[in-house]
Amino acid sequence: MKTCANSFLNNVLRKEWGFNGYITSDTGAIEDIYKEHKYTKDGPSATCAALKDGGCDINSGAVYSNYLLDAVGDTTLDCDMNDVKTALQRTLGLRFKLGLFDPIEDQPLWNVSMDVVGSQNHISTNQLATKESMVLLQNDATLGLPFEIGKTIAVIGPHTNASAALVGNYLGQICPDGVSDLSCVETPYEAIVRINVGGRVVSSAGCTITGNITGGIAAAIEIAKTADYIVLMLGIDQSVEGESHDRTHIDLPLSQHLLAAAILGLGKSSVVVLVNGGMVAIEEEKKMAPSILETFYPGFWGASAIADTIIGMNDHLGGKLPITIYSKEYINQVKMSDMSFKPHNSSPGRSYRYYTGAPTFPAFTGMSLTTFNVSKSKTDQNTDVIIFQTGDTNISLTYGIKVTNTGTRKGDEVIFMFASSKNEGDGPIRRLTGFERVHLSPGESKILHFSIDIDTVKITDSATGNIISSAGNYEVSFSTGGIDYFAVQQVRVQGDDVVMERFPSF
Repeated sequence: MKTCANSFLNNVLRKEWGFNGYITSDTGAIEDIYKEHKYTKDGPSATCAALKDGGCDINSGAVYSNYLLDAVGDTTLDCDMNDVKTALQRTLGLRFKLGLFDPIEDQPLWNVSMDVVGSQNHISTNQLATKESMVLLQNDATLGLPFEIGKTIAVIGPHTNASAALVGNYLGQICPDGVSDLSCVETPYEAIVRINVGGRVVSSAGCTITGNITGGIAAAIEIAKTADYIVLMLGIDQSVEGESHDRTHIDLPLSQHLLAAAILGLGKSSVVVLVNGGMVAIEEEKKMAPSILETFYPGFWGASAIADTIIGMNDHLGGKLPITIYSKEYINQVKMSDMSFKPHNSSPGRSYRYYTGAPTFPAFTGMSLTTFNVSKSKTDQNTDVIIFQTGDTNISLTYGIKVTNTGTRKGDEVIFMFASSKNEGDGPIRRLTGFERVHLSPGESKILHFSIDIDTVKITDSATGNIISSAGNYEVSFSTGGIDYFAVQQVRVQGDDVVMERFPSF
């Protein structure tokens, strides 16, 4: 976009931070400079602005190809062949460093066997990452997960037979038969059929992603009545959201709300499984659903991970929300053209750092099917207050957190460390400064170590943008997610303000 023509990008990246690689544009971004943003009048001037001012060496698109010679030949524009040579030196120079002009037999990447692609090691890593990404938002001990195999499970909702929605967009060939073929991607229905050995699986879409199916909800209700367990596959897909396809609301589509209310109203053991990229507002489902599992767009192994989680076979369940789930009214409380994160006027603020409202689910929420005990372990500092001098980077104290699996299943827990200032006006409500995930068997314990130093309690000077070490009182808090803390350490910083990192001045 206009960033490609902004000298701030070039100056900060190269002069301030010492970057010596090349800069490439986003696809179509340099064309946007003159066609959409109207920052320059035409292709040659956009080319010159990106090449000279932004230091953009590679154009993902056709603007450089079409207008580069015109740009450097136009004496009214501030770029010439020296700028082209500089861009070539950066791009070709990196390729020389990578050995890409050496003989092929001397280039390791040309000699990688195709057997490595899709190897079992890669598959296992992919499967593990997918299982770890499942986020169990809530779970009722009686009507929630896990479901017992060998029973009748009803899979209901518009994502029942999803394949394309699971893998999202911006992807290459997945299945052997072609780029657009997704027949090898297992659907949630197929995965549950496969895993429910000795049982029966029935299904009904109930509705489409954004609309009703004639008789759909009524048919889904009849299907659900025959089941011991219900899996409600809800969410959105590329028909609702995507690049250059922004949503005007964040609510789960109305047809799905109606379907969920009807099915959950039966009072059966149920789980709502969400498949989505951007968040969807689910206040009503939170009130009614025994269990809610957020999967986002879970990828090729998504259906398998969903099925494993539902029947309690996901030994690595323990993912946490990377976002805040707001109510559907949130979009009416913030102005999308206002980039401020802080609360002001009628805005409750944005993100976990500044949001002052009551979220449907706060960032970092996530459960396991087992239970954990967490407690402070022996640390380097046993006083009530840790005292630092401003700018003193030589002191680092270790804070130990003991995590014990007190349940009967394997599972994952994540410990988060947050910092917050107790001085009025100093930055966000809280700031994530560290986290660690641990996988534990029943009865197993592990001590996680976190370092607390002057960096932990640094703040941003709102007037200058500088990162500073400033005198005052701070808190370092530890949590397993959400907004509840199991340990809080007081920190006091003494001395005059010290600039830790200066905001770029270019």
